[in-house]
Amino acid sequence: MASFIDNLVGKTSIPVLEQLMQFTAARHELLVNNIANIDTPNYRVADLSVADFQQAMRKAVANRASNGGRLVLQGEQVRTDDAGRLRTTPASSGSSEVTFHDGANRQIEKEMATLAENALAYNIAAEMLKGQFNSLKAAIRQRNT
Repeated sequence: MASFIDNLVGKTSIPVLEQLMQFTAARHELLVNNIANIDTPNYRVADLSVADFQQAMRKAVANRASNGGRLVLQGEQVRTDDAGRLRTTPASSGSSEVTFHDGANRQIEKEMATLAENALAYNIAAEMLKGQFNSLKAAIRQRNT
C-alpha cells in the first residue's frame, strides 16, 4: 500500500512543491539572518541562488523517470541527499556590492524586499500543495463511497 501511495504522489506536483517549500524555508533563514546582522561589522550577506534552484529542479523533473520517480536535485547550491531531503550551500554575496567602512555589505531595503518575495513564493507553494492534497482526499472519498 505504501508503494502505491508513493507512486501516486510521486507522479503529481507534490514532490516539486515540497522541494520548493524546503528551498524557500532554507532561504528564509538566511535572509532573516542577514537582516538580524545588518549592524554587525564585517558581516557579509549570504543567499541561495533562485536560478540555481530552478535549473536543478528543471533537470530533476526531466530526469524523474530515470530516477525511479524521485526528484534528485544536483545544483551548485542545492542538492538532495539519499533520503530526498534538500541540502543547501549558501554563498556570500560578491564583492561587487557596496561595502561600507566597517567591511559589511548590507542593504536593508534589498533584504526586506527579497524576504517578502521569498515568503510569497513559500505561501503560493503551500496553497498549491494544499490543493493537491485536497484533490487526493476528494478522490479517496469518492472511491470509498
